[in-house]
Amino acid sequence: GPVRALAMCALVVLAMCVRELDGFFDKLLGHGSWALIDLLVLAAFLAVPALRPERTVRDLADFSSSQECALLAAGIAFAVVFSQLIGYKVVWTEVFDLPIWQNAAAPHLQPDGHLPGEIDIPRHVKNTVEESFELASYLLVLASALLPPLVARRGDHPADRQIV
Repeated sequence: GPVRALAMCALVVLAMCVRELDGFFDKLLGHGSWALIDLLVLAAFLAVPALRPERTVRDLADFSSSQECALLAAGIAFAVVFSQLIGYKVVWTEVFDLPIWQNAAAPHLQPDGHLPGEIDIPRHVKNTVEESFELASYLLVLASALLPPLVARRGDHPADRQIV
């Protein structure tokens, strides 16, 4: 199987997870430590093709023609691109400027014109949508990892050998 391609994909996902857990690593190891961890992951990522380039190219070619690759690419694209766009404050400023939100918030505004922290509906809605989108992205990545063993297991049956 495309072991080297899968290793490189796993390292990309690991780098994304490290970045996602930046707050945890900052508290555990100090501010900015996540970047050092990601540098180590990058070194491992670069070492994979450097050790056996011809095998890596072959594995990447095999993997790129698989259905798992499409799921992995979609999951990573959603996590990196779309969840970042959803996280932009300007997007949510436009959404929460709509009259429906203004009318819902009006009775709860403090004298300074802001909502109290415990009922800061815009922040809670934005965080819920953003985190849900990221979770869906990571579930696509997980599906891309689970699909090969499931398809291979189906291939154990003589009637299903053509699927593999």
